[in-house]
Amino acid sequence: MKLGIGELTALRWDDIDFEEHLLSVNRTLLYQPIYGESENVYQLQSPKSENSRRVVPMIPDVEKMLKKHRKEQ
Repeated sequence: MKLGIGELTALRWDDIDFEEHLLSVNRTLLYQPIYGESENVYQLQSPKSENSRRVVPMIPDVEKMLKKHRKEQ
């Protein structure tokens, strides 16, 4: 199963289950440019549909990178 970039960037630590090796998709990050402005708006929103809310398996390489990132935080 694939995750979109908005789903990936919206993940929080409580969405990650390292013991079961799962990611819970509960929100997405939307980018909204503002006409005439130099800055943009990013908003966390619910997924487009209920089917978009899902639990996906975490591959070992991703898990390794996430554990490293969390340790560095």
